[in-house]
Amino acid sequence: WHIGLRRRSRSMRKAEGPTLSGELPRLPTNKPDKSKFSTPSPSSPSPEFITLSNFLKVQGLVQTGGEAKVRIQSGEVCVNGEVETRRGRKLQTGDCVQIDKVELLVQFDAA
Repeated sequence: WHIGLRRRSRSMRKAEGPTLSGELPRLPTNKPDKSKFSTPSPSSPSPEFITLSNFLKVQGLVQTGGEAKVRIQSGEVCVNGEVETRRGRKLQTGDCVQIDKVELLVQFDAA
């Protein structure tokens, strides 16, 4: 049984084969032109922040992101004296984070 198979003649093989240079023709890519995008200059000020859940993980106050999520959403964490229930809260230099009677001040090292 030969279903859907047929032999091609030599003339058909040559027409479908590679170009004379031996390479297949290249298809256009959908990659964006990098020259159209600008990158910020190193002198431009960039706000430094860290999310509350990442801060708790980096400081070793929680073991996992899941634990951070549960503890933040249950109201166990205070930022600047107020209960914070948003994991994505952006902490900046000078913010005070309190959890389990431990109080930490947010500071960034100069790079």
